[in-house]
Amino acid sequence: MASEVTESHSTVPPRITHREEEVKVQLGEIAFLPCAAEAFPVPTHRWYKQESGRTNPIVPSQRVFLMGGTLVFQGYSYGQWEICLLGE
Repeated sequence: MASEVTESHSTVPPRITHREEEVKVQLGEIAFLPCAAEAFPVPTHRWYKQESGRTNPIVPSQRVFLMGGTLVFQGYSYGQWEICLLGE
């Protein structure tokens, strides 16, 4: 009997596998905010910041950027309430 390999067509909802509740660094140091997740298909990461009662997307720049699912801040204090959302 021949065996056949088939590709899975099922989806698996996103699940966060690693995150940090709080990250503290000295002013001017690089901060890494991880939001590792697994899903199928591979999830996309979107980061937001709460400011003045509103939730605004974090716009990548030279000093704030994504590395995989990790948000990286270089050279300044960004504040609190960063939110990682996962989607397909």
